[in-house]
Amino acid sequence: MSVEGTEEAVAVFMERPNGDGWAHLVSDLPGGPGCAELRAFLKNIGVRRPLHRAHTYAEHCDIRGSEISRARDAGAGVISWRQLAKLLRHKKAAEATFKLRAFQVLDR
Repeated sequence: MSVEGTEEAVAVFMERPNGDGWAHLVSDLPGGPGCAELRAFLKNIGVRRPLHRAHTYAEHCDIRGSEISRARDAGAGVISWRQLAKLLRHKKAAEATFKLRAFQVLDR
């Protein structure tokens, strides 16, 4: 899937909708690239709402109804809440590693 004419693969996932019909949409990329990917994906499917917990490993957008269908049609992978929790743990660890490396470079 490409976003806005690029040929890059987009790795955006949503958990299966809950009983109220909502789902969380997330990027698997940590930090700024993940934020940019998620915002581009949302724009591509016509969702215009702010992200929750923006610029953190838990950054996501709540989607529902036809937004879920559009996300799925645009290539969002559907995962369980357990898989979502695992993805967020990996993003958190990746961000911590990046921050540690940046600190080490600045400390030289």
